[in-house]
Amino acid sequence: MLRVDNKKVITELAKTTYRANRKRNILTITAIFLTTFLICTVISIGSGYWDAVTLRQQRMHGMDYDIELSEPREDQVSLIREMEPVKYAGLCVKCAVLSQYGQNSLDKIRLFWADEICWEKQIIPALEVCEGEYPKQENEIMLSKAALRDMGIDTPETGMRLALTYQTLAEETKEDEEISEEFVLSGWFLDYTGSRGYVSEQFYRTTGVKQTDLTQGALKISLKNPLYSEEDIVEMQNQISLEGNQIIETDYDTISNLCKTIAGLTVLLLLVFFSGYLFIYNTLYISVNREIRYYGQLKTLGTTSKQLRSLIYKQICWNSILGIPLGLLLFGIVGKLVIPLVLRAANPTLPAGTMGASAWQVFVLAAAFAYLTALVSSRKPAKMAEDCSPVEALNYIGTAKRTRSRRSRGGDLFSMAVQNLFREKKQCTVSLFSLSLAVSLFMVIQAAVSANNAKNILNQIYDYDMRVLNQTLLSDQEEQVITETLSREIEKVDGVKSVRVLTSATAAVPYQEEVYGEYYRELYESRYSSGNYEKDMKLYHRQPDYFLFTCRIVGIDALEFERLNQKLEEPLDQQAFEKGKLAFASKSFTSGDNGITGKTVRFSVPSGVQPQEEECIKIGAVIEEFPAYYSAGYGDMKNTENQVLILGNSVGFIIMLLSLLNFVNMMSAGIQNRAKEFAVLESIGMTGQQIRRMITLESLGYAGLAILLSLLIGLPVSGFVFHSLNRYGIPLSLPIIGNLIVFGFIITVCVLTARLVFNRSEKETIMELLRKGE
Repeated sequence: MLRVDNKKVITELAKTTYRANRKRNILTITAIFLTTFLICTVISIGSGYWDAVTLRQQRMHGMDYDIELSEPREDQVSLIREMEPVKYAGLCVKCAVLSQYGQNSLDKIRLFWADEICWEKQIIPALEVCEGEYPKQENEIMLSKAALRDMGIDTPETGMRLALTYQTLAEETKEDEEISEEFVLSGWFLDYTGSRGYVSEQFYRTTGVKQTDLTQGALKISLKNPLYSEEDIVEMQNQISLEGNQIIETDYDTISNLCKTIAGLTVLLLLVFFSGYLFIYNTLYISVNREIRYYGQLKTLGTTSKQLRSLIYKQICWNSILGIPLGLLLFGIVGKLVIPLVLRAANPTLPAGTMGASAWQVFVLAAAFAYLTALVSSRKPAKMAEDCSPVEALNYIGTAKRTRSRRSRGGDLFSMAVQNLFREKKQCTVSLFSLSLAVSLFMVIQAAVSANNAKNILNQIYDYDMRVLNQTLLSDQEEQVITETLSREIEKVDGVKSVRVLTSATAAVPYQEEVYGEYYRELYESRYSSGNYEKDMKLYHRQPDYFLFTCRIVGIDALEFERLNQKLEEPLDQQAFEKGKLAFASKSFTSGDNGITGKTVRFSVPSGVQPQEEECIKIGAVIEEFPAYYSAGYGDMKNTENQVLILGNSVGFIIMLLSLLNFVNMMSAGIQNRAKEFAVLESIGMTGQQIRRMITLESLGYAGLAILLSLLIGLPVSGFVFHSLNRYGIPLSLPIIGNLIVFGFIITVCVLTARLVFNRSEKETIMELLRKGE
């Protein structure tokens, strides 16, 4: 036998078929195009989102580094900088605090000196804005925007002169020893650490502070590989010979946290890929399903199964050639123009073109995934066409045969809708799973955004947004200037949710071994106390009001009491607290309650009405926080938060668009395939209104089942991703209202799509509809 080369014939047949099915090919091209665009967008915008979250965290710390060595010696600095794992190590020393600008008291603005490495490599990358230059002369200073605002300076200018009063942090400096000097502003910056500033090396040398002074000096170490274990840190410690109170501050959970993060992102990406796969698969399945009769006719003319498969694959390749470049082009437009414009509108400090990863690897990955998905997705539909005999194919009408259930109640619309819903089980399963998976992915993305939402983070770390500070508490002349009238006026300001009032005064607490003995012993054994325990305790006995041992007694209102009380395993009795019989004790630097709980403490208030009278109160609970802790400069996070929300919600919106288009495609194809069935129903007396109601019930069933399935998938996965990406230990919170709105939107789109498609087919006559099934 002679071998006949019919490749050209099949190619021409494929071209003819392709041109004849423009609408269906457009749907397939759209599916491939959207999947390509989706993959590019999710990877690129997701990368940009993650970069924005990471950058925000750096700005909250004011510096980019991995580990820190406290009170470093010069030999340690040199040794660490020469270590192979170390990328660079910058030296930073806290040397003074500003207490006054002109006649205005300030809330202890910290001043640091940073060497060139620390400033250039570690601080500047963590600043949102940096204007001017680092101080070089002794009288030059660089301040944060928050510090300048505290001074009442909203529009700073380089070179402006500032009359400032400061205290050095040298160990021999007395508490009340202040120095007034005129400084020149060399520049300013914006991060989220609050009020702080930087000074020149010359100024730092004049303060007398040493980098080895307790809690003042620190070597910030950036590693070449930021993934390190406890063994790595121990090895570094052994090489540099720690002494005294020195420690290496680090996070030993870095690797485990990274593994959690990678696991969360992997689950997210798998959902994205699978969602794109189902979208293309569903479209191709419907497309091939509607051509079964045509393929049967080709088989009767002698076309082999192999030739049919080749014909289908050729059309898939042509659709991919058109769809993939369109997806890449749209991503280029959206990723390079639209989103950066929106981001810069939300955060003007962003440089041009900022969005995230848009390297050629992203384009290649998206194109390869879309093409392979199209080929893999076409295998099942192609096999369906191959396996169908010519007789079966010619009798195929695009819908499964209706089977009447023994329990059927008859021909009521609800029963018919339920039967139609599950008539084609495979297609129903794929369609439902596709829609529910996309909705689940939307929920997961919203959970990821919620885990890094600034409002949630700040509400967890700090329980209020701003404060009015009584500056007299920072001086020797204490005065209660925050009155009830002032509090009520603040409450009336638009946007204020609640106001909590705290008053305080210095208290003298005589030495009480039975109450504070264990606490002081543990405190003096820690690195935070450089004094001599025996010597200082003798001084404490002789002089109870010595400044090292005084404390502040704080009066709190009902709101603050409730906030603190909610965190206790055994809450305090509010009535006893309000009568002055119980109190909270706040402490730092030690673990546990040091046996203080339940003890009665004696104290006096020197600035009170009866300064010599001794009071006593029972300690109901020990807390490791100060009431209404100040949230520093995190009010400056607004621009970055807008950036984070835009990037995160952009991904969610695209996912949602994909899922809805997928359902619209499925519903449209399903209704069009049933054109003959609708015609038969109308011919036996069923009205168009009844058919419309039946289709509406079907679409409601699809939407309801998809939402139910998305909850079953989305809730546990959302919880997993939330905890994987949760850096701040905030409690799980999912946007319930937002998800409910999305569910309502899905139901609306499902119903409207079904009715619109049917309304379009309803314009045709019964004979025209019957001919469609022939």
